[in-house]
Amino acid sequence: LYDGFYVTVAAVGLSGLADALVQGGLIGAAGELPERYMQALCAGTAGSGVLVSFLRIFTKAVYPQDVHGLRNSALLYFIVGILLMIICLVFYNVAHRLPVIKYYNELKMQAVIEEKEDTGSLSGPVWEVIRGVKWHGIGIVLIYIVTLSIFPGFITEDVHSAVLGDWYAILLITSFNIFDLVGKCLTAVYLLE
Repeated sequence: LYDGFYVTVAAVGLSGLADALVQGGLIGAAGELPERYMQALCAGTAGSGVLVSFLRIFTKAVYPQDVHGLRNSALLYFIVGILLMIICLVFYNVAHRLPVIKYYNELKMQAVIEEKEDTGSLSGPVWEVIRGVKWHGIGIVLIYIVTLSIFPGFITEDVHSAVLGDWYAILLITSFNIFDLVGKCLTAVYLLE
């Protein structure tokens, strides 16, 4: 093992924790808005996968597959990632000023006040909530188990193509990300009906 291994592992763990907190916050914020905003958030996360896949195709096609090429590829990933994070931070901090967000925040506050007046409390029995969403939760857990057990590790390591060579794994992951985006965008058609 090299000297920076544990630092890298700690940084990846910290990034995962930060990602979970940010995504949870964004999903919570989108959950207070109409369905189309949640759909847009999910489609946006799928779009980020497509962007990363296209960026990998670009870097593999343009840069040589040696130490310098891989270093330039990594630099390009970090530059694009940092620029997108800055853009997202700016938009996130401006979003609460938009009239549509103000409108739904006011509706939420009115609903909270009315609910407190009617029932006295906003909390209900936890088990009733769990019973109401248990099949959705089981479905999500099964989807994650199946997806994470075969993709991307198993598929990219154990499936090979003589025709595509080392491009096979990249194109396979790209096609997964593209169809993930298509599937998440198609829910907008359902929401419009």
